[in-house]
Amino acid sequence: MAGPIMAAKGFFLGVIFLCELAALAAYGYWGLKLPAPLLVKGAVMLGLPIAVALVWGLFLAPKASYPVSPVLGLSMKTLVFGFAAMALHAAGKSRLAAAFVACAVIAHAAEYVLERVQGSRIG
Repeated sequence: MAGPIMAAKGFFLGVIFLCELAALAAYGYWGLKLPAPLLVKGAVMLGLPIAVALVWGLFLAPKASYPVSPVLGLSMKTLVFGFAAMALHAAGKSRLAAAFVACAVIAHAAEYVLERVQGSRIG
């Protein structure tokens, strides 16, 4: 039974990774759609995703340089995904923002449940 659980967990971890990449793309898209001069658009379009990726790598990644507590990590991830959805909404992509949030929440919830099920069977 552990095989299907591990496979499902791996699938949802892959979906979560795709959501992380989609969040970076959402920040870049929002920067592109800003009603601002081209230089500002370019700076935000490139700078914001890079800044978010650096924060993610330093504090939230599985092999983070400075790992944070689970509660702080969940709070930071919620902010990253929430602001990405707001960026999509602000750029005129409300349905995409809703789908993004649904995908991120479902994938994280499923991964959490599968982690607990796997831990209870092994431990």
